[in-house]
Amino acid sequence: MADNTRRILITGSRRWADPQLIADTLIGWWDANGRPNDVELVHGECPYGGADEQGADVWQALWLPVRAVPMTTRYCDADCYHKRPAVPGKCPRRGPERNQAMVDLGGYLAAFAFPLPDSRGTLDCVARIKAARIPFTEVKPRRIPARVRYG
Repeated sequence: MADNTRRILITGSRRWADPQLIADTLIGWWDANGRPNDVELVHGECPYGGADEQGADVWQALWLPVRAVPMTTRYCDADCYHKRPAVPGKCPRRGPERNQAMVDLGGYLAAFAFPLPDSRGTLDCVARIKAARIPFTEVKPRRIPARVRYG
């Protein structure tokens, strides 16, 4: 049976500190598209909060469906192509695998990215969104927190 769920995807920095900009972006999209009550928001459920959590909070406040796609708990194995991580159990492949799993759900009407300069995971997800030809908007921060500025 085919999944006909209509979706939007949100990806962003765990250090995103402007929930109002996320709310304005998501509610603006929702308003512009006739306030549909059946569009599911998909996010990566970063355990540290940030843009994913903020977007899910906005969507849930509108009583709209949310789907979290967390990283699987996966240890490095013999097939890992990368240098072993300093923290056991923190395989660097988990994030990209989760990003691809989100994109593979399909049915996307739009995707929104809220990156900061150090957002490697967000940028990986953006590349996958673009490769899947999902309509995409990158939202720039109004200000960059001092701890992630370069230079």
